[in-house]
Amino acid sequence: MTHITYRRSKAADTQTVFDIVARSVRHLAPVPYNQDVVDTWMVGRVADDYREDCGEQKIWIAELDQKQIGFSHGVPGEVLRLFVDADFAGLGVGAGLMERALLVFRV
Repeated sequence: MTHITYRRSKAADTQTVFDIVARSVRHLAPVPYNQDVVDTWMVGRVADDYREDCGEQKIWIAELDQKQIGFSHGVPGEVLRLFVDADFAGLGVGAGLMERALLVFRV
């Protein structure tokens, strides 16, 4: 049985969060979108774009066997980000991350 755990982010997660976005965009997005469009999504993005949110523990991290496999970030009224590493799609990770991103609405 797959046991996924969830925790709040820390500054050390910055590069991993960026890498999850890049892998997810590269491997999952081309299915519904044209590759030319997908290729523009990561232009200009860098790991430091996620440093503040990671350091302030605003992001939920999903882990499987201590490997970070997805993340989400919610604020009142909006889920800002939700990405799952393409290698772990279909395991329910996204549903668990969505649930946690929505926790901010129940405060």
